[in-house]
Amino acid sequence: MADIITSTNQDIIDYLFRLAGYGSKSQSAANALLGINHRGVGVPQPTNTDVNGIVFFTKPCLNLTYDNLQADRRMMPLAAQDSTSYQRYIRNSLDPDNQPNLPSTLCDPDSAFISTLSNNILSLSGWPDPYMGTYDTKEGKYKEVVSLADGVAKDYSAFPLQTTFRNIAGDPISLLIYYWLIYMGRVTDGTMVPYPDSMIRNEIDYTTRIYYFVLDRSRKFIQKAFNCGAAFPVGVPLGQAGNFDSTTPFNLANATLSIQWHCNGVEINDPISFEDFNRTVQNHNPTMGDDTRADNFTQLKSTDELMLGNYFGYPWIDLETQELQWWSKNEDYNYFTANPMTVSGVPALSSLAAQPPKTLS
Repeated sequence: MADIITSTNQDIIDYLFRLAGYGSKSQSAANALLGINHRGVGVPQPTNTDVNGIVFFTKPCLNLTYDNLQADRRMMPLAAQDSTSYQRYIRNSLDPDNQPNLPSTLCDPDSAFISTLSNNILSLSGWPDPYMGTYDTKEGKYKEVVSLADGVAKDYSAFPLQTTFRNIAGDPISLLIYYWLIYMGRVTDGTMVPYPDSMIRNEIDYTTRIYYFVLDRSRKFIQKAFNCGAAFPVGVPLGQAGNFDSTTPFNLANATLSIQWHCNGVEINDPISFEDFNRTVQNHNPTMGDDTRADNFTQLKSTDELMLGNYFGYPWIDLETQELQWWSKNEDYNYFTANPMTVSGVPALSSLAAQPPKTLS
């Protein structure tokens, strides 16, 4: 009795849990790993609470210079001079090398990813399961068989990924995929040509890499990582936009967009994926490197900073802890922390027009 009186509340709770066969509540996770639950009672551990994380689509490197666009009249809307138009945004998202010459107020030249795809994705499915082939010897006199693993624990095969996107005003996602498909077809038949450095490296310039990171409940740490080696879209549901039904005022069939991607190779929970991801971020934004990141950016750490700095951060993965960090440019961070009520004045958005993006005909 004296022990109970001098015990802390946690000690008492642990004692009661042990008495009921559950083991110490404060050590429930360790107990379930160390020993066998020989009493057959429940295991007092919370269920897995991973959350849907973030899907990233890297920018390809299409050659959308003016001379190349002239090769197909359907591509000419991308020559729009309005820097606030969807067409200029699409052109810079698909051809980041050309952005310094024709900047878009809607496309961040320092970002390695197509933001509108990440922000509007509703579902992603089709990742192949890890699989090991087997080999069985011939049966013996008593039907005995010896089985061996016969395969490799890597998957370099081709496979489809299916994505569904929320369609938004102006239908920029359909337009982006549509122009992407036209370019691929024209490069294939030789009507359009890649950039010279892509040809020298014998590089396929229209591929993207799709990363999907499953996050923990706090959305800070990567629990599972998936990415393909390379991918490109193989269709866009523009046909459904042409459906007509006089009984409804809106074309509801066009509310979501189903896009299929043809992928080569898959990596699941491979640490090299994190290095590749960081390298991609740094290639598009050299100051995000380890030597210069802390001088030019501020890491968003607190909940308030992460919420205020939403849409202003660049991702970076801590290779030791697998923490998905977000770093904001110093000028942006200083502004939205000092002026939280006027985020529209953040330097990153200062050049945006007040009206929504235009879709030019």
